[in-house]
Amino acid sequence: MRGGRNRFELWAVAVERKVGFTDVKSVAEYLMKSVGVNVKVERSKRAFFIRGRSAVLLGRAGEPLCEIGELHPEVLERYEITYPATALRIDIDNLVEALSSGG
Repeated sequence: MRGGRNRFELWAVAVERKVGFTDVKSVAEYLMKSVGVNVKVERSKRAFFIRGRSAVLLGRAGEPLCEIGELHPEVLERYEITYPATALRIDIDNLVEALSSGG
């Protein structure tokens, strides 16, 4: 819930022996391009991602549409994940607004 109303998000996590930031960045950029949204990529500061291996994809108005990155080792340890993992979070509400305003 944000601003007193429910928000919709889509999460995807890949857990593989050889997965990294470039893999998840390629997927996120492809998804945004496929739906016709131009994005600007900036660094993310989320603590659950490894610093320097994460990003936020911003829409034309600067709204965050998608966050991506490699999950921090402390997160992996907490959930007993033994392989590297990447995550992608799409803010569905912001994406729908970006699509309705012309991408």
